[in-house]
Amino acid sequence: MDGNGIAVVVSAVGVVLLGLAKMIYDARAARAKAATEKEERLAAIEREIAKEKRDEERAAKVALKVEEVKQQSIRAVDEVKRQALDAAVEAKKVARTAEVAAVKVDEVAQTLQAATANTDAKLDEMQKTSVATHILVNSNMGAQLKISAVALRELADALPNAKRMEAAELAEKMLAEHIAKQAVVDSRPEKG
Repeated sequence: MDGNGIAVVVSAVGVVLLGLAKMIYDARAARAKAATEKEERLAAIEREIAKEKRDEERAAKVALKVEEVKQQSIRAVDEVKRQALDAAVEAKKVARTAEVAAVKVDEVAQTLQAATANTDAKLDEMQKTSVATHILVNSNMGAQLKISAVALRELADALPNAKRMEAAELAEKMLAEHIAKQAVVDSRPEKG
């Protein structure tokens, strides 16, 4: 082998070594790429797992919140039922009180009606008594004025004197006024 042959062999070995180096480099690059892709796939899977975990946690929180709202709703419905029952009991009490009050009102109305009738009868009797008393008083007053007027006139005529004449005239004037007033009263229609 001469120098050229060695050079060719060295050159061929160099080409082979270069080819091997390129293959090693490509293999390493492919492994690095595969490792990167694997890491990226793992990272994506981890992100997906983390997302699913977050979604599960959110779902669990939502489920808890839903359960809490459900329990609150149940308590609220129970409270509304209790209040409705309380209101029904109170309504029955009020209705019973109203019934009792209605009976009492009827009793009071009957008592008032009886009392009014009784009072009307008593007032009618009082009116009759009042009219009779008035007639009697007026009659007695008329008789007294007549007696006074006649007696004073007789006295004034029997023993003439200015004071006796004046007294007789006053008594006659009072009798005349009484008779005139009594005529007005007697002309009115009778009440009762």
